Amino acid sequence: SYILDYWNIDGNRESFNAGISQNIFIHEFLNWDVTIKEKQASNNRDIQRINWWRTNIGTSLSLDTLIWDCQANQWYCHGPHSGAAVFTNAEADIDNEGGGFQAMDFNLDARYHIPFTDRSGLALRALGGKSIGPNPNSFVWGGNRTFRGIPLFSQAGDTYMMQTTELRFPILNAVGAIFSGPVGEGFASLTLFFDIRGGLYHDIGDMWYTKNPLFEGHQGFTLQRSAGYFVNVPTIFGLNARFNKGLYGKKDWNFWLGYNW
Repeated sequence: SYILDYWNIDGNRESFNAGISQNIFIHEFLNWDVTIKEKQASNNRDIQRINWWRTNIGTSLSLDTLIWDCQANQWYCHGPHSGAAVFTNAEADIDNEGGGFQAMDFNLDARYHIPFTDRSGLALRALGGKSIGPNPNSFVWGGNRTFRGIPLFSQAGDTYMMQTTELRFPILNAVGAIFSGPVGEGFASLTLFFDIRGGLYHDIGDMWYTKNPLFEGHQGFTLQRSAGYFVNVPTIFGLNARFNKGLYGKKDWNFWLGYNW
């Protein structure tokens, strides 16, 4: 598979990754992949100004028994419904301008799903990561699929750990607007939404720097939490419109297109 990833925040912070990933062996539940990519990052806003190119070599091993809730007659999926998974990866960065070894990253992500019915259940997740070396990388989080209650990519650090719990359940089978005549026929797919689901979430953990903060972050572990609700609305494009709002702890809201973890 091919990798292309780019993000830019406020015109002064950007990151670009391009590479290729090769599967060494594949099993019904077990996968091992090796990746090589070129990474570019720049930051001209925060205290530490950076601008570098690195070659990244990584490997990942995953044990995945998750069962998704996709049905044969559906054009959408909400995400995993039952089963368990463990994802691990390690990556090394080497400076392209003769600087040698720069950083080594380790990540672990474990998930477990307990179904109650076909459309409800409990989802548990624990994840953590660490970057070491002369110039460790900065992880970023915030948003719908990581730590919620804070804006997207609003915190950074070279170390993180988090535990999240979700109680998922159906909300509405169908909702929308119906117009008569050709207008209704032409726009029905954009104005009708089926199988809307939601639930309650609780995220707890922290992302921090073990050395001096480089970007939007802090030094040392400081426990953070966010608890609130979320709503997933399947769209005609095959992705879910996902909205979450914190009610306790961190209380920001997020919007995302994608699937449940």
